Amino acid sequence: MNTPLIQTGPWVEHVKSCLDLEVIRARATLAAQPLPIWSGLSPTVYVDMLKSAMQAVFIPTEQQLHCMRTLIEIVVAKYLRDYSSERDFQAGVVDRHLSANGDKYVDPGATLITGLSGGGKSALLDGIGRVLIPGAIKLPLLGEEWPIHPLLLVRLTANSAQKALFADAFKQLNKRKLVKSDSLSQLSDELAQVMYVHGVGALTLDELQFLSLSTGSTSKAVQLLVHCLGMGSPLIYCANYSLVHKLLKQPSEQKQRLISSVIELYPEPFDSPDFVKILAELQKVAPTLFEFDPANDAQEIFQLTAGPGRMLRHLLVASYKLVCNEKKPKVTLAVMKQAFRSADFTSDRVDVQAIMRIGVEGGSNHPDLRSPFPKSSRADAFFAATKKARAQQDALAAVLSTLPAEQQRAIIKEQRKAAPAKVLPLKRSKEAADDRMEAATRRFIESSGKGIHPCL
Repeated sequence: MNTPLIQTGPWVEHVKSCLDLEVIRARATLAAQPLPIWSGLSPTVYVDMLKSAMQAVFIPTEQQLHCMRTLIEIVVAKYLRDYSSERDFQAGVVDRHLSANGDKYVDPGATLITGLSGGGKSALLDGIGRVLIPGAIKLPLLGEEWPIHPLLLVRLTANSAQKALFADAFKQLNKRKLVKSDSLSQLSDELAQVMYVHGVGALTLDELQFLSLSTGSTSKAVQLLVHCLGMGSPLIYCANYSLVHKLLKQPSEQKQRLISSVIELYPEPFDSPDFVKILAELQKVAPTLFEFDPANDAQEIFQLTAGPGRMLRHLLVASYKLVCNEKKPKVTLAVMKQAFRSADFTSDRVDVQAIMRIGVEGGSNHPDLRSPFPKSSRADAFFAATKKARAQQDALAAVLSTLPAEQQRAIIKEQRKAAPAKVLPLKRSKEAADDRMEAATRRFIESSGKGIHPCL
């Protein structure tokens, strides 16, 4: 039996090289750009520069590379189905007035990308945008070049409404501006036609949590997602766990359309080569400032951040703030441990503690940090890393407990030298201070097995 040949057409030819993992890596990667050394710069200005420079770094992990290839395959499938030849394309331009109930309509499907907040979902979409480059393709039968826009990314903001989404989409496709008289149904029909002519392979929505902050937010998010599915292109959207939990409470007909394909991202464990690469690349942003060891300090940095890139960047910024007024500021692991307890890192610290408890105890009162889906191999690797890191901390605490009180105080004293903190001087007797230190050490050892983060 002969296998029929698949007609690829110029649309597939434009993107098929992007299925190669090394092509994806090369196009998606954003290497660190070292900040200039400027001695007269104020700490406030340098903090802003530091945030921007670290935010711009993207080193795709193996997990992210395979996720991006899966999403690119969705675009290729769209092109194979709806853009198999020039003649089919011509017919499609004429027939785009058909409604979603027409005999040529095929449900394009929705793909959900989810994971911890700050875990790199938006960076992943931006990375695909650098891989799937817009351009033009030659169509000999039509005698001209036609635009191709493989990925249309619409990012919601705090004030986003449905019309704002359409305005952004039209702007990216170099089409008209919206006017007040435009109705949503009119805009939807027109955008569907424009997307087809421009060869949009997938419509992607990001930052849906902004829409979910308002009253009746979940219904608005569902309406928007279902509305976008009716435009004929595959829908790819990002949602944090908190929104996913709400979507799973919707009627079956909506859940079946919106949560039928799921890509779940997990942070890299500390023993992953990719985690070390990310640390090393962030260090290049300010090599004279960041003096931690990416390889040897990876486990302890993982304990302080639980892995998500946003928490890691927040910790580095908080660390710089602690030493910014020194003559030669240096961010070492000891400073990062001190920054973990700082006011700036309070919100992140609460989340880190909760994530660590999920790994050790298997539960959490924070739906925004708990996945509603069955555990995958990626999840197992991540939570195994949290357990391993915790077990090693418990082992160190157990060893410390076997030492005489005098040696315990000496070890704690050395640790404090490595990470000095500013304290108010109080006059206390030596004997009373020693007693308090011994009591504090006992409390630390006793608490190490009760689900409390080892860094506290």
